[in-house]
Amino acid sequence: MLMSGDVITEGDGARRALLRGTLQSLTGVAVIVVLLAVTGMLLRRYVNVEALRGFVQGLGPLAPLAAIALIAVRSLLFLPVLPLPVAATIMAVMFGTLPSALYLLLGMTAGAVLGFVLARFCFGRLIARLAGGRVKRLDALLGAHGLVAVLGLRLLLVSNVPLNLASGLTSIALSDYTLGTVVGLAPTIVIMAYLSATMQEADVWQALLTYPTPLLVPLLLACKVAGAALLALLAHRMRRAPAS
Repeated sequence: MLMSGDVITEGDGARRALLRGTLQSLTGVAVIVVLLAVTGMLLRRYVNVEALRGFVQGLGPLAPLAAIALIAVRSLLFLPVLPLPVAATIMAVMFGTLPSALYLLLGMTAGAVLGFVLARFCFGRLIARLAGGRVKRLDALLGAHGLVAVLGLRLLLVSNVPLNLASGLTSIALSDYTLGTVVGLAPTIVIMAYLSATMQEADVWQALLTYPTPLLVPLLLACKVAGAALLALLAHRMRRAPAS
């Protein structure tokens, strides 16, 4: 289970924590770009995009609601068959760039909040047993820094089911958790939606080298590194707090 305890702890030096987060960010962005490119290529080759869009438009308001519900379930459960970049590309094809970003944000936030509530009020003991000592480290981070810590975690980890569940076992308020989730997810989701749109070109690999992709990929990396830097700063403050 990958949570804040796997990314950063009180005992970490700030530089070591930042380096670890940066390396994780580089890996994460590389995986996202590859998945976006491959999904875009497969959609262009094997799916009638215009027919798909026509079908979605024919569903009316049910289509966005169904998409939001699917993303919420994906954010609540472990669904490795539907990675976020794949979902983002499919939704960009069906709804367009900005609507798909909005539906992704709503669905992911709903799933994150539902996981939080279920953990806090229904399945706390089971989740605590599975997570082990990670919950204590996460509680120390969220208890000390609340909304800001959630912001850093979302920028770095984005969609993370164990984080959603374990956060419900901490002392953070639901309002801080929800606001930190929305603000932390929004930049990555918007960038990913625009990247998904570029991957709908006939030549996906050429699209990787054409504006705005060379700008969007560094921006995506910057979001993740910013999250890692914020978490490193918070860990540094936590380590120094007892001596002050």
